[in-house]
Amino acid sequence: MPASLQAPCKLLVASLPAIFDDIGDKVSIANTCVKLDFCKQPWADDHPETMDIPSYTINLDAAPENRFAQVCANKTFIHELTDMFDWIAVGLEDGGKRIVEFGNTINKFLPAEYSGELAGCAKALDIDAGWLAFVQVAYTASDACTSMILATPDSQSVIHGRNLDFWSGLSFAGTLKNCTFYGTFTKGGKTAYEITMIGGMFGSLTGVVPGGHASTVNTRFVPGGLWAYVEMI
Repeated sequence: MPASLQAPCKLLVASLPAIFDDIGDKVSIANTCVKLDFCKQPWADDHPETMDIPSYTINLDAAPENRFAQVCANKTFIHELTDMFDWIAVGLEDGGKRIVEFGNTINKFLPAEYSGELAGCAKALDIDAGWLAFVQVAYTASDACTSMILATPDSQSVIHGRNLDFWSGLSFAGTLKNCTFYGTFTKGGKTAYEITMIGGMFGSLTGVVPGGHASTVNTRFVPGGLWAYVEMI
């Protein structure tokens, strides 16, 4: 690890107990759905209530800094993400300064195109790019979601489904839910791929190339639990 990363990384690891207060708790998804006001009551048939999410078209021919400008200018995303970052900052002795420094250091190692998208989004959200760089590893430090691959009865089609069962880790389930959107990425005026995304996060958690293939990122359980995984990261 580069010497410049050692101090902020140690601070981050030392702060994780406070940040991840109950992240290791395994609770009923149905009861959590009610607790977080996603559902009116626990469902008996394993079918949670649904919600509509916004859709955006991201033009890959545009400059990286401009691709997510409209997405990150979404007032709900701005409110939710600002509240989340403020909550984290209040719980840290330095107000999140080291996290921002750590994030900005991460940003230096990102590909220029990726870093440009991140910088453009941070500008639209009116937050430090270091916060966004930091949250790019948030899913890796957590675990949730499951994908299903199903063949139709006639075996002519394959259905790729994925739940977004945001659980109560970090108490940010509501934030993730309210920042979810559907992105259609275009290149040369044609659809290149489609992704279900979370505002402020980049890359594909669940995506599909029409007529091609689908990809997904899901839960990974590591022997030794969360802390063993954090140490591995």
